[in-house]
Amino acid sequence: MADVEKGSKEAIGASMDIRGRVCSKPFMDIRRTISRLGPGDLVELLMDQKQVATVKRIFVRVHGHEMVVESHAEGGGARLVLRVDPAGKGK
Repeated sequence: MADVEKGSKEAIGASMDIRGRVCSKPFMDIRRTISRLGPGDLVELLMDQKQVATVKRIFVRVHGHEMVVESHAEGGGARLVLRVDPAGKGK
């Protein structure tokens, strides 16, 4: 698995590419993936820029997962890395 950032010792537990996907299906898939991970595990999400606000609202603000990395590419893509809620409440 990929590292979170260069020099980081933490490894990504799961990675998902939801670029180009619409409606609620990609968000349900993210939730399903997170439910399979343990508290503190990392999930990498590759997405279109327009999906970022929704992911942050649902998975960070509502479900309490921690944003570890947020990076944006020139072409409109984005990469987010979330740490699964350490308390285990946000699944």
